[in-house]
Amino acid sequence: KRPVLTTLFSMFAFSRSERRQSWALNEARAFIAGVVPGIGVEDPFLVPGSIAGALGLCQFISSSYVEFAVDGNGDNRIDLTEDADAIMSIANYLKRNGWGKSRHSHERAVWAYNHSRAYVRAVLAYADAQKKLRNPPAVKPSAKQKSKHFVKKPR
Repeated sequence: KRPVLTTLFSMFAFSRSERRQSWALNEARAFIAGVVPGIGVEDPFLVPGSIAGALGLCQFISSSYVEFAVDGNGDNRIDLTEDADAIMSIANYLKRNGWGKSRHSHERAVWAYNHSRAYVRAVLAYADAQKKLRNPPAVKPSAKQKSKHFVKKPR
């Protein structure tokens, strides 16, 4: 992890692309104006993030934090390193990007976060696997299994 603000300033200063410089500057502004007050840090250079300047468990960029992050645990702070805040913020992001009852709506909402078909498929496959773990199908033991496990053998 590296400081988000340092990462964004480095992107701005060293990028050869005007588009990337503009993006980094806008993210730095969102970080200073929205993220720093939201998490209540004294030194904004101490907030860790990814190589792209994303922060927290859900890896929101600063502008996504400002738009979608919510206080999930009611402590009047939005700290995306805390499970409740991160989970509720991700749910808010997905819902506001169209998550509904259909598989297509799920694909669209995840696509809004990451424009990679492989990423979308992987996230939804993981979600499907988690559902199966929470609600495993009922398995009835065969007659052989019943006799093996439930009938005492004479000694």
